[in-house]
Amino acid sequence: MNIFKSKKVKNEPAQMKDESDAFYEVAEKRVAYMGEKIKDLEQAVKDRDFLIACFAHELKAPLAAILGLGSLLQGFNKNPYETKQTLQKLYAENKRLEHLPDKLMALFNMSGGQRIKAETVSLSNLIEQLNNTVDYILAKRYQGLVTEIKAPAANLDPELFLILLRNLVENASKASKDRTKIKVSAVKNTDIIFIVEDTGCGMNEEQVKQLFAPFSNKGDNSEKPVGLLLCKTIVEAHGGGILVESETNKGTKVSVRIPNK
Repeated sequence: MNIFKSKKVKNEPAQMKDESDAFYEVAEKRVAYMGEKIKDLEQAVKDRDFLIACFAHELKAPLAAILGLGSLLQGFNKNPYETKQTLQKLYAENKRLEHLPDKLMALFNMSGGQRIKAETVSLSNLIEQLNNTVDYILAKRYQGLVTEIKAPAANLDPELFLILLRNLVENASKASKDRTKIKVSAVKNTDIIFIVEDTGCGMNEEQVKQLFAPFSNKGDNSEKPVGLLLCKTIVEAHGGGILVESETNKGTKVSVRIPNK
């Protein structure tokens, strides 16, 4: 009698199948993981390209203003009041230029759903700063800014919101004829709503749809409306939304809504 019990040996084909299944399971997980990493990298490239485009776009405004105001200083006949006013504007533009990189980096480094650190801001003061920022640009085309403020204050980041409103006004200026008016208003209901309106060339429905098309890491992004994409990013960081209404040859109305806190 054999006192040793024989071990049950798994047949070879079944063992190979189990090993094969295990291999494919691991492989599938690795492929899925790599797929997610590739998506993350593609998004990082898009974010980087957008950030670079925003830096380039936003640097143009204060630099153009500084150059323009510098030219005005050269043309003054030593008028103390005009000189003082222009120097104050130059100082303001320099300060804005100094803070711009940090402000944009903080905006783009926020994780999904994170909000900016808002503060209570007088809307009259904010619109006054806007007027000082865009008056040189509008003056070149004999355009004017009409304001209507029906809300005393709002919780927002003043520097970012100034960037937003300036972009909207500059877009309105480009779309409008010389010697026309651009209207900026702010109203308060359940939310705070800012409205920028022009009577310029307007856009058709398809053009409006393309305004907020995301940056791509493939192809040319040179024609992307960087300013409007940045505006959308700023509004969303405030927990709000942006709406563009336009009609060809009649003008454009941009409404920006942020929570009334």
